Amino acid sequence: MIGRSIFYNRERKEDRIGSPVMAMVPLPSSLFAWPKVYHGKTAIRIEARKPKVFDNLFLSLFRNKMVQETGWDSEKPGYQGLIEVAHRLTVGQDNSKTRDAAVRILKSLFPPLLLELYRMLVAPIHSGKFAALMVARVTALSCQWLMGPCAVNSVDLPNGSSLMSGVFVEKCKYLEESKCVGVCINTCKLPTQVSFLD
Repeated sequence: MIGRSIFYNRERKEDRIGSPVMAMVPLPSSLFAWPKVYHGKTAIRIEARKPKVFDNLFLSLFRNKMVQETGWDSEKPGYQGLIEVAHRLTVGQDNSKTRDAAVRILKSLFPPLLLELYRMLVAPIHSGKFAALMVARVTALSCQWLMGPCAVNSVDLPNGSSLMSGVFVEKCKYLEESKCVGVCINTCKLPTQVSFLD
């Protein structure tokens, strides 16, 4: 499935931007002018990024939703406090309950009607390919405050074609700051994939 590979971090083998799959989805290039996609021989290069105006807003919103779920907040400000709350989310429950809580947090970030409309109106377009393109670009555009520098990349599909629906994260800030693969996997990576597949 397309959605399963949204956060798949791997090397890029060849450039397939002109593939028939991409030709099926005519979109204005100005719509996706940023984030930039770079292709080297074996990997994608990502430009450094300055913090954006909305980064603190996104951080605050996400942290507040996590605090509501855990019932606890850290005394530390900013990103470090968010990481402590993420660790607290994993305390005293198994991985599946942690993932379920993280999925609830992610879904609570959106107005309920928006997700339903997206499923009904956007997800069916071109068998989900348009939705995958959109999600990759929105993720790369709006989540760098959480993950660090990232870019849209090509994902190989089961039918042998490829689609620019992946997000390549060179060095995940969330993983580095949490210093715990379990926190990364159970509060970010897997819940995000579940949310996009629903």
